[in-house]
Amino acid sequence: MYSVSSITDDTLILEGEGRIISFSLIGEEIVRFKVLEKGADESSEFKVSEEKTPAKIKVSSISEDRFRISSGNTDVIINLNPLSFKVYRDREERFSTDEVVFIDKRGEETIFRFRLTPEERVYGLGQDHMADLNQRGKERRCWHQWNGFRRSGNDSVPFLLSSENYGLFLDTSWPVRFNIGGDRVPERNTGDEWAPSPWKWDLPSGEGNPDRLVVLLYGSKVADFYIILGEDFNSIIKNYYVITGSPRLLPKWAYGFIQCKNRYRSEEELLRLGKKFRERGIPGDVLVIDWLWFKEFGDLEWNRDYWQHPEKTFGELAGLGFKIMQAQHPFIDRKSLKYEVFKEKGYLNDVPPSARPTFDHSNPIARKGWWEEIKKLYQTGIRGYWTDMGEIEEHKPGTMSYLGPREKVHNIYTLLWTKGLYENQRETFGTRSFSLARTFWCGIHKYCTAMWSGDINSSWEVLKDQVIIGQDVTLTGMPYWCTDIGGFFFHKEFTPELYIRWFQWGTFCPIFRTHGTRPENEPWSFGKDGEEILKRFIKLRYRLLPYIYSLAYDVSTGRQIMRAMVVDYPDDKDAYESKYQFMFGDILVSPVVENDSRTKETYLPEGYWYDFWTGKRYRGKRPIRVPAPIDRIPLFVRNSSIIPMNALDMMYADEKPLKELDINIYTPVDGEFEIYEDDGVTYDYEDGRFVKIRISASETENQLKITISSYGEEFQGFEKDKIFNLYIYGINGKEVRVGDRSIDFENEGNVLKIKGIEYHFRDRIDITVEKVEPPIIEENSLDISVDGLDKRQDGSIRINILMANGNSAPLRKVYFEIEKPEGWSIVSSDLPTGRFYPDGKLTLNPGDIIQKELTVSQIGTTSLPYEDITVKARIETEGN
Repeated sequence: MYSVSSITDDTLILEGEGRIISFSLIGEEIVRFKVLEKGADESSEFKVSEEKTPAKIKVSSISEDRFRISSGNTDVIINLNPLSFKVYRDREERFSTDEVVFIDKRGEETIFRFRLTPEERVYGLGQDHMADLNQRGKERRCWHQWNGFRRSGNDSVPFLLSSENYGLFLDTSWPVRFNIGGDRVPERNTGDEWAPSPWKWDLPSGEGNPDRLVVLLYGSKVADFYIILGEDFNSIIKNYYVITGSPRLLPKWAYGFIQCKNRYRSEEELLRLGKKFRERGIPGDVLVIDWLWFKEFGDLEWNRDYWQHPEKTFGELAGLGFKIMQAQHPFIDRKSLKYEVFKEKGYLNDVPPSARPTFDHSNPIARKGWWEEIKKLYQTGIRGYWTDMGEIEEHKPGTMSYLGPREKVHNIYTLLWTKGLYENQRETFGTRSFSLARTFWCGIHKYCTAMWSGDINSSWEVLKDQVIIGQDVTLTGMPYWCTDIGGFFFHKEFTPELYIRWFQWGTFCPIFRTHGTRPENEPWSFGKDGEEILKRFIKLRYRLLPYIYSLAYDVSTGRQIMRAMVVDYPDDKDAYESKYQFMFGDILVSPVVENDSRTKETYLPEGYWYDFWTGKRYRGKRPIRVPAPIDRIPLFVRNSSIIPMNALDMMYADEKPLKELDINIYTPVDGEFEIYEDDGVTYDYEDGRFVKIRISASETENQLKITISSYGEEFQGFEKDKIFNLYIYGINGKEVRVGDRSIDFENEGNVLKIKGIEYHFRDRIDITVEKVEPPIIEENSLDISVDGLDKRQDGSIRINILMANGNSAPLRKVYFEIEKPEGWSIVSSDLPTGRFYPDGKLTLNPGDIIQKELTVSQIGTTSLPYEDITVKARIETEGN
């Protein structure tokens, strides 16, 4: 039995059944309810949330056992016996508990049961190693464990989003299970042997009622829930940041290209790498030093056999524009240089005798001690921290930390590790830190931390999973995520084609980083054709940096850089079920995830969409199939988008001030975009030292108007005088005026080009375009691409031939003749005729997109998969 214990201006407190339950609101869109079991010491709990002053509430009695809490347009209706409640926003029910048994107890777990509507979908909960977007029908476990090969690690966190427009956040560090209407349990992680979970992994909780969302909290007597309302997922995540803290900008260089492998073994090798990047004209910002730069885990000092003068080497690399990231680990092995010192100072976890010693980042004094060692590395030139193995990878039962038992500390280990790095670097040097972690917890986003997905295989099925997993993470409010481009562990399916497709997708991840155990993992490692494609995508990333950096600044609004389709199109079933495509800002990215695929079907939601590569416009609300030759993936920009791009080539993010920009505007348009700039290094932007350039555009039947304005506080290195080149898609012009002055322009196909507009900071420029309809573009070309980048480990090469006949093109007949080097044989082909040697013809109707393949192999031997081999195809056409 429950009864009202007290009512204040901002809190309603109930007591009963050995519990104290409080209800309060933060603003009008966040309902907090907290449950304390008898004897609970709330002060000993670790909390992520930043305490906010509750809103004033009005409590009214509906009946003897029923009360209403009101604040603005939000109401909470509470039934005392049996205990249950419902949350209403604008008189519409948004969230409710089970009405029979809401709170229960079973062993070490406290159980909370909530209701699901029949069509409700649930998203988020962190990195799902089973690669599902909609979590309905399964069970998620918030207990970090290493996994590898086929699966990413289990990095679940206690925050979810519902299609009913609410979020649920449980502020705890303890293990939690979420049963989302089903008992389908995830596969057991490899790391379960090293850091066993408190549950039997293969057994479901038994709470698989299809109409319930059940939260099972292990080990804690305090459950602090937040029900977060909002009009859409972006606003819910924004309110989540109100509780957990706002994401901070990473240093600008962290959004560039990060080159890594397992491993660069010496300063000479690292220096050669940096020089080779620049000699080949390949942009890049970060070079990474993986493990064993030391002799023993826990040394935290250079192995001078290979790193004799790191300060000098890093200084030379800095002159080339490179920052250095370095791996660090939780293990302090007993033979290491720091073991005895750390042990004496109480900086280590108390582990069982058979377990590896680990550093105790839950101890604030120990975090300070860790920084004293890392600071020395920073002073040699280290600028990024790769906090590897932070699950903790090995965390045996019985381990005790400063904050308490293993079960209390395990999930927040990396959170506290990166917190120490962020706080101490900020205090000591005033510069932005950057940590790359293998796991995360709610709130880590405020410590300048990104996450990568773990030690995965280089296979096609893993690539497909990664495309989904990244969306899971950003749906949980974690803005910065990446994968090991190409996969970490070498797999029999690995080919240059796989690496290129992975790389193309990775260009559009929030963090752009390659890694792997391949002996060669550089852009030039996959043949001349491969290098040209990879270089092209790296350059594209750098051209997009003004756009990406502006998107990163806006993450605090809740709008992530990478977004699942459900975020932007929650009511379009075809969109939210399209899991192998996503939004990157206003660019729809549709990565190619199938071996030997040279076309891709993509669903375009309502509106007009422009092919990023060709400018061709498509009407949405339908799937389309487009060519996807090996040198590109389908990218589409929705109408009303404004995409700023660097007009000049950049070798690294801060090579030169932002001077000349290409502004791409996609009609019909009615909107704006703000280009964000700051110094990219310090936290001065938090005090208002930044600049925004606002590009706004709107159009009527006959005119398009564009306004360029700017505001903010100048910073060191800011370029006041800029040049804008406007590319306006979907219209032509008959006159263009800046103010009252007519200027030159160019109509090219369906694009209006206005180049060389000079702009000075704080000026305002008004541009008026008198529109005319663009000409109907005759699509009468035959586009043919041939590649041999599916070079397999048995020495065979599959050659892909892609033909796209224009919609207004004539019927064509294509004849094939294959010339191959001596000693090579065609072993299979799906070209039109000929058993082994294709010598027939193929008919292409207008609008046809046809892919054909043939496989060649060297007779009597095998060849290395990256050897350059030329296979010529002579193709003649009729009817043109």
